[in-house]
Amino acid sequence: MSKRILWLVLALVMVFATACEPTATLAPTAEPTQPPAPTNTAVPPTATPEPALPVLTLVAVDGTTMEFSMEELQALPVTEGYGGIKSSTGRITPPSLFRGVALKDLIAAWGVMDATMGVSVVAEDGYAITYSFDQITNGTFIAYDPATGDELQSAPALTAIIAYEREGQPLDAREDGTLRLAIVSTEPTQVIDGHWAVKWASSVELKDVGENWMLHLEGALIVDVDRATFESGASPNCHMGTWTDDKAQEWVGIPLWNLVGFVDDEIKHDGPAYNDALAEAGYTIDVVAADGYTVSLDSTRVNRNDNIIVALTVNGNPLPDDYYPLRLVGSDLEKSEMVGMIASIIVHVPGAAEGGEPEDALEPELVIVGNVNQPLEFMENNLRELEVVEVSATHPSKGTTDTYEGVLFSTLLELAGLKEGTTSINLVASDGYAMEIPLADLQACTDCLLAFTDTPGSFRSIMPTLDGSTWVKEITRIEVLPLPEPDLSVTGMVNQPLALTETDLRTMDVVEISAIHPKKGTTDTYEGVLVSTLLTLAGVQDGATTLVLTAGDGYAVEIALAEVLARADCIVAFTDTPGEYYLVMPGMESSFWVKNFVSIEVK
Repeated sequence: MSKRILWLVLALVMVFATACEPTATLAPTAEPTQPPAPTNTAVPPTATPEPALPVLTLVAVDGTTMEFSMEELQALPVTEGYGGIKSSTGRITPPSLFRGVALKDLIAAWGVMDATMGVSVVAEDGYAITYSFDQITNGTFIAYDPATGDELQSAPALTAIIAYEREGQPLDAREDGTLRLAIVSTEPTQVIDGHWAVKWASSVELKDVGENWMLHLEGALIVDVDRATFESGASPNCHMGTWTDDKAQEWVGIPLWNLVGFVDDEIKHDGPAYNDALAEAGYTIDVVAADGYTVSLDSTRVNRNDNIIVALTVNGNPLPDDYYPLRLVGSDLEKSEMVGMIASIIVHVPGAAEGGEPEDALEPELVIVGNVNQPLEFMENNLRELEVVEVSATHPSKGTTDTYEGVLFSTLLELAGLKEGTTSINLVASDGYAMEIPLADLQACTDCLLAFTDTPGSFRSIMPTLDGSTWVKEITRIEVLPLPEPDLSVTGMVNQPLALTETDLRTMDVVEISAIHPKKGTTDTYEGVLVSTLLTLAGVQDGATTLVLTAGDGYAVEIALAEVLARADCIVAFTDTPGEYYLVMPGMESSFWVKNFVSIEVK
């Protein structure tokens, strides 16, 4: 064997011998590295996507609910079509292209609806209309020609939808709300009665309603009121009356005098429509059950008496069979007078109608609602029965001086009765335009006038001492606004808890900052109030160490008080949505940048 081969064999033997020996444990060359001490005492929750806010609530017959965000609604089957309305005065709003979810498809997402059920669409202000099973499933609405206003003898197929878009765009929040009810067809060839088109829709409620019914009202006029119209009249922002009996049962309906005012003379609506002079002179009111049983009441007893009510529900449910559909109740009645199964109300006023066809209930041309003792509804002839005055005023834009005829705003507000806390008046036009006027400014303007125009049923504001933006055309609604609810709070270990509106915040020291968003990486400019300003105003107590920062959907995160005070640019920023804020925390992770920010609790 050569020497070269021998050395190769020896080398291989040494390698294998080394590989078979146990590996030696190496001694550490330095102390183990310690994890860094936390630099932020906040313990944010596990990051999860913020849930989308609900825009619509579906309420089942048993009271259980299902909430839908806009994204969830848009994921349901889409129905698109043209819808418009005809007001009670004959004014036509031409068809627009709406997109949304058919009521029948929305209900299908929940369960089954049958012919004993109805669907009530409820607006944000409590106004509600109930649609029958037939209307929801078959679209049985009366439709009119949008050009002439004449009833269509052969209406196109109609569908009731919860709409979220008009003409390809999200609904105008000021005119329609986030959602609205629209009755649509595939072509722009129809409009329907305006009271079916609920704006600012917030919930859809399934109800056990049984069959539709009519309440026959007879006096100087003859009017048949259907269930849906009665329910809308008994809503909180209309003529709702309540009575709690000795068994703690709550009965809800409409005061009898409101119904009497519908037919006691030629004026059908509330406020001046109720003829006080006739009531004081005296007449008899007969409340008649389906079996003919009659209770007769004197008009002087019923006169503007909210303690005599024609009830529609008890404890939130339709009346039991022995009273259904309506019952006369109230603290000013004897038990023997509480007639149920009401079918008609006969008002024996001088010149009362004898027979003839009932007239449809008309929609008011002007309403006064909100923070008032008595919501009012008017047709133009109602207004002309009030004190009508003439005012000469110079138009702020045109520069011309003209004479206007109408009713002073002071007269209308006195008639409605302002509740404590009223701060402003909102004038709303038929196209959704709205102008908010401070109450003090309107009260100081002794000549400010709701003026008649050349178009019957159309009104405008004449504001001699105010700027041109307050001269609003085609006013249909006067909203009396209370002091706004606070939308941001500072509570906990503070000397002065704060409850603030955006108006309050904008009177403080408003600043602008530029900050890099921790996720997006973009640099943006934000306007708002420093968190340190709010904490100083509240007065943080000794011993406080932590802030709890909370969003409107319940999301909350804690952070050390010292961490926030050490940064001069933490800001409660305004957003494009009034009363909604964004907590901007420069240099901190995204969990502290709270959307829809509503409160600071000091602990």
